[in-house]
Amino acid sequence: MRRQGGVILVAHVIELLHTFIGERLTLQLIKEAWPDQAIFDDDDLKDIQP
Repeated sequence: MRRQGGVILVAHVIELLHTFIGERLTLQLIKEAWPDQAIFDDDDLKDIQP
């Protein structure tokens, strides 16, 4: 139950980051925070308009 709450909290924080600073910067921050996770490729960032 605690893990689920933590996942929900992180998801909401990521959603807020996306809202306030945009998709591209949010994805860059996520990639920097968790570099070993294969959430997306560098090509995905190229498709996002700055």
